[in-house]
Amino acid sequence: MADHLAEIAADAAYRISSSSNLVLPPEFVQDPSSFLTMIASEPPSHEALRKLAGPVASWLSNPNSAEAASQVSSLYLKAAATQLKVETTSDGATVAAARKAARSGRMEEMEMLHIQHKAEVVDAVGVAAAHCMSNRISISSSGIIPSLAQIMLNAPNELLSASVEFLQCSLLAEQYRYAARLLQGTWPRPGEGSSVKQVLRYYHLRGMIHLGCNDLVMAHRCFWTCLSIPSDSLSKITFEAWKKMVLVQCLTAKQPQAKGMMRTPKSMPSVLVKLLSSYKDGSPASQTKPARAVGSESAGERRPSQRLSSQRLDQLTAQEALSSYMSLVDAFGQRDKAKFMSIMQEKEAMFTEDRNMGLVHQCLSQLVRNQVVHLSNIYSVVPVSKVVSILGLENESQVPTILLESKVPCQIQPDGMVVFDDNIVAEKNPSLVDFAEWMELLEKVQQLDISMLTSAKYHALLQKENANRKDAPGVGGPQGVEDL
Repeated sequence: MADHLAEIAADAAYRISSSSNLVLPPEFVQDPSSFLTMIASEPPSHEALRKLAGPVASWLSNPNSAEAASQVSSLYLKAAATQLKVETTSDGATVAAARKAARSGRMEEMEMLHIQHKAEVVDAVGVAAAHCMSNRISISSSGIIPSLAQIMLNAPNELLSASVEFLQCSLLAEQYRYAARLLQGTWPRPGEGSSVKQVLRYYHLRGMIHLGCNDLVMAHRCFWTCLSIPSDSLSKITFEAWKKMVLVQCLTAKQPQAKGMMRTPKSMPSVLVKLLSSYKDGSPASQTKPARAVGSESAGERRPSQRLSSQRLDQLTAQEALSSYMSLVDAFGQRDKAKFMSIMQEKEAMFTEDRNMGLVHQCLSQLVRNQVVHLSNIYSVVPVSKVVSILGLENESQVPTILLESKVPCQIQPDGMVVFDDNIVAEKNPSLVDFAEWMELLEKVQQLDISMLTSAKYHALLQKENANRKDAPGVGGPQGVEDL
């Protein structure tokens, strides 16, 4: 998953609008570390939260240097973790300020400013976390992840900006399982104030979290959701979600087929639908040379491709990338290892830049397994030499390892024949394993019941207990181990 993290971080610098005319607090200009340390040590208050918003939050998008950004960002996360705990006017000076504002008729204005400051700080947290990539432990130790998690859990059915930054911070800190545990059972819906980009980022980042936990089913669902948002243009986030979705589909396909293996939502962006149709019609990417990019930027004006944003893509670039991924998927569906490896090597730079090379290698392993499964469906007994030829291996010494990794039940006989055994279950079904364990536990409980009921000591204690309970002579002891 480390390959994916730079992709997430690169977008952070664009999310807060920076200005060359920032009026920073004098204390921050003089000593940013002391300024942020002081705020981190103060009790949560609206005033302290205000100090973290505005110019200070915007400064993170355009710091003086990478070294300064890393040091200041680490302290900013600690300060934000403390001050984002302010959800209501509940204590001390905050209550006094609220009452004073109420008497002057400015309560509503004060609350609106607080909401604005909170939103600015939450956005700045994602930028600060990106600056801490070289020191991921500073993200976890700052306490910002639990603070964002609490905001998110207060409204589990609503897609908040805090939910998005919680995912980003968890991803950058490599806290995949912690995040997945809190997300379990939730599927928030965007509210009235949610932007399309916010929704896309949430489900793309969440898909990455599930990928980090090797939960391919939930990862696929998240990427599918990104593609389900109709649009006349193709954003970077949507296209990156499509790339990962098709690779995940290869890993989860039970019956790979040469054609029509890929599934897509019905309401995809129209540009992506046209690109897919063009590929299926056999139109090579080189034949289509649009005069203008799909979005508002030309190919030469585009920002770096690592930026995970909702910017629209150059159509030619998108078409070339789509053709590469679809060719890879077709080779996977045809179980053509040679073709798959040829595309993987030829487009290695593209897959690496997309941070998908790890998924591509997983697909290659799955392709080999599919080859072995297909081989076992055709032959019951086959020479090792033929296995080498069919699977495209270099020599016979690779056969035992390939067969073992495929988890297909088989044996290599001394005479050089591979025997596929249909009577051996290759992979245990988790539900069957759980059921077997449950039955074994039930048998143990029954044995304990029998031992207890046949124990003289148990009956003596039971009679003594009943004798002492004269007010309830009819009450017996426990009927089994479950009642103890």
